Amino acid sequence: MSPVPGTERLKAVLDTNIVTRELPEWICELGKIKAISLVENRLRRLPQGLGSLRELRVLLLQRNELEELPASLEGLALRDS
Repeated sequence: MSPVPGTERLKAVLDTNIVTRELPEWICELGKIKAISLVENRLRRLPQGLGSLRELRVLLLQRNELEELPASLEGLALRDS
C-alpha cells in the first residue's frame, strides 16, 4: 500500500519548479507509475529504489542539479533528450 492514500493507481507525476532537493523515497512504491517529469527543479539526488519501478518508461530530469544517478538505474536503456 502506498503511504499517500489514493496513489496506488497513479500513472504519472508531473511537476516543475518544486523547492526540494530530493525526491521522496515513497515515490519508489508507486508500482504502476509510467512517467515522471521533474524538469527544471533543484533536485540533487534521486531515491536508490527508483530503478525498481518496472512500469516506468519516461523519466525527465532536465535542468536539475543532480550529482549522480542511483545505482538502481544502471543497465537501463537511457536516452538523452
